[in-house]
Amino acid sequence: MQEIYMPMKRSDIGAYAGISLEAVGRSFQTLVNRGAIAIRDRRYVQIINRALFEAAIFEKKGGHSGAAGR
Repeated sequence: MQEIYMPMKRSDIGAYAGISLEAVGRSFQTLVNRGAIAIRDRRYVQIINRALFEAAIFEKKGGHSGAAGR
C-alpha cells in the first residue's frame, strides 16, 4: 500500500483542475467507494488498489455518473 502526502488543500486542487470543491470531494469519495483509496486525513491518501486507481485516472472526462460507476 502506498501513501501519498498531498500538500494542497482540496480547494486548491479544485482551483488548479478548474473544478468545484464539491466535485473534488465527490471524486475522492468515488475513489474511496470503489476501493481504490483510503483517506487517512486531509493530507494523506493511501492507494489501496493501484489498478482501480489508475483505471479511474484514465476514465473519460465526464464519465462519473453517480451510482452507475459503482
